[in-house]
Amino acid sequence: MKRLFYLLLPIVFLVISVPWGFVKNSEKVLFGLPDWVIYSLIGSASFATLMAFLIGFCWNISAGENNDNFS
Repeated sequence: MKRLFYLLLPIVFLVISVPWGFVKNSEKVLFGLPDWVIYSLIGSASFATLMAFLIGFCWNISAGENNDNFS
C-alpha cells in the first residue's frame, strides 16, 4: 500500500499543479506576469521538490526492493 501511494503521488500532484482553473482571460498581474503563470511556476517548483524528496528518501520503497531477499 505504501509503495502504491509513492507511485501515485507524483501523478496526482501533476494534475493538481496544472492551472485548470484559469480558463477565462484575467488581467491580474503579479511581478509582471499573469496569475496563471505564477501558479504554474510554483506548481513546477513544488513538483520538482516533491520528486527530489521521493527519489532521495523513498527510492527503496518505490523500487520494490526488499532486504529479506539478500539474507
